Amino acid sequence: MQWHRALVANDFPAFVQIAFHTPKVSEEMIKVGFDGMRSIGMPQEVLIAKAPEKISSLGPAGLRVYMLVGCMKLPEADGEVRLASAVWARIANGKWKVGGSSFGTAPPEFSGACPLKPSR
Repeated sequence: MQWHRALVANDFPAFVQIAFHTPKVSEEMIKVGFDGMRSIGMPQEVLIAKAPEKISSLGPAGLRVYMLVGCMKLPEADGEVRLASAVWARIANGKWKVGGSSFGTAPPEFSGACPLKPSR
């Protein structure tokens, strides 16, 4: 997903082209969010799956909600841990735009051991 790739590559111009935001949000505030997500860290590789209904039902109608799930080493853990980020996609001005959250503890539907392996 381009949103994740832009974060991993520290490519803010690409991130701005992909991310959606409300019209009154300045580019400076988008940069604050981008830098915040990068400072927390994220898995370098992720698998993408449709979000569970309990997560996807929280957003407004018309959004497609997915989970990005990956593994990464955390300072407080002995090995890699599985992390997840909820991301949502919608069409804005004729183009798909994506928004998301920082990576955190994976919900039970996506918990498990690392390394992460596709189920298919």
